[in-house]
Amino acid sequence: MAEYKAPLLNGNPETEPGLSAAAPGCSLLSALAIPVENETGILGVLTLYSKQKDAFDARHLRLFMGLRPKLADALESALEAAAERATAGRYPLCDLPNAGALLEHLDEVLAHGRVSKSLVVFAVRLSGGAGAPEPFLACLEAFVREFGAGGSFLARVGDDDFVAVLEQCGYDPLVLEAALSGKLKRSGDPRISVGCAQAPFDATEAEDLIAIAAHRLHPCDAAGGDGSAPKLLDLSRVIAGRLSEQQVGGEMRFGQ
Repeated sequence: MAEYKAPLLNGNPETEPGLSAAAPGCSLLSALAIPVENETGILGVLTLYSKQKDAFDARHLRLFMGLRPKLADALESALEAAAERATAGRYPLCDLPNAGALLEHLDEVLAHGRVSKSLVVFAVRLSGGAGAPEPFLACLEAFVREFGAGGSFLARVGDDDFVAVLEQCGYDPLVLEAALSGKLKRSGDPRISVGCAQAPFDATEAEDLIAIAAHRLHPCDAAGGDGSAPKLLDLSRVIAGRLSEQQVGGEMRFGQ
C-alpha cells in the first residue's frame, strides 16, 4: 500500500507480510490503512484493524484522511527529535564531538582534579575554508592516539577548527606541540596552524584554556618538529616562560 501511496479500505489482514506468522490464529478480518507522508515521501503507514469483516466504510476513510496532515506533522517532529538525540554532542556530518561536548568534557576533567601532572589543550586550524581533508584528519587522530594514553579527547568545533585534549601528560607542552606540528605536516597541507595551553599553569577554566590555545595559533612550520615522540622534560622552563606571558581569557570563537 505504501508503495502506491493509496489508502486501503477493508483490506485482508492475512495478506500482510509477517502478520499471520507473528500472530498465529489471528482473528482480524478487515483493515483500514492510509499512507502518512510529507513533501519528501512516505513517513509511515497508519492501519486500523477490526475483527469484523468489511467493518470500515467511506466515513471512516474520510476521517482518517482528514487526520493525515496532523499525523504527518507529529510523526515528522518525532523523527527529527530522535535524529537530534542520536547526534547530540556530535559535529554535523562528522563522527567527532562538537564544541558543547568538548566544554562538558573539559569541565568534568577540571572539576575532578585530573590535572595533577598536566593537561594540555591544542587548538588546530585550517585556513582557507576548504574543509578538513582525510590525510589531515588521519594525522591529527594518530597524534591523539599516540600521546593520549593518559586520557584524550578530540573535538571538531568548526568546519576548519579542532581542539585536542591530552590528560596526565608528562611531556613538555612546547616539545609536544612540535611533535603535533610534525605529524600534521606529513599530511601535506600547508594551511595548518597550531597553538596550545596547559592546565593548571595557563588557566583552570575550560573556556580560558581553549581561548589561550587559540590565541597562540601560529603556522605549523613555525613549531618545527618531525612528528617523532618527544622527550620527557622538566616543566620548569615552560612555567617560567608562561608566568611572564599575558593571560588571555574570554570566549573562544573559532572560524573568525
